[in-house]
Amino acid sequence: MPQERYFIGPGLRDKLRETITRVDGLMDRERGPGMPIVHQEMMRGGGPERTRFGEVSAAWNKGAVATVTRLHPDGSEYEPSQTFPALNQFASLAAPAAGDTRFVMCVLVETTWLLVAAEC
Repeated sequence: MPQERYFIGPGLRDKLRETITRVDGLMDRERGPGMPIVHQEMMRGGGPERTRFGEVSAAWNKGAVATVTRLHPDGSEYEPSQTFPALNQFASLAAPAAGDTRFVMCVLVETTWLLVAAEC
């Protein structure tokens, strides 16, 4: 079963920072005057997705384009099943055993999906 993930938007993040700064800046009897808090800026999102995990079920020669069935990182298929074309500039891959598939990782370079890793 896929794990649920939750992301904090910039508005909530800023409110959390303000609250932490206000609470940590309060004086208490043990600490005395509060020290100012400086928050490190978080990295901005990378924009559109740039890495995809998938599987192929046939041989894939170097220099050829193949159709990759997209998978979630946990190995489960997207619903409905999604495919994308990817170019193999990595190494020729032999066909997996009959009825099997080979897991692959592809990255987006400009407008082309490229194979960067494959299951042995």
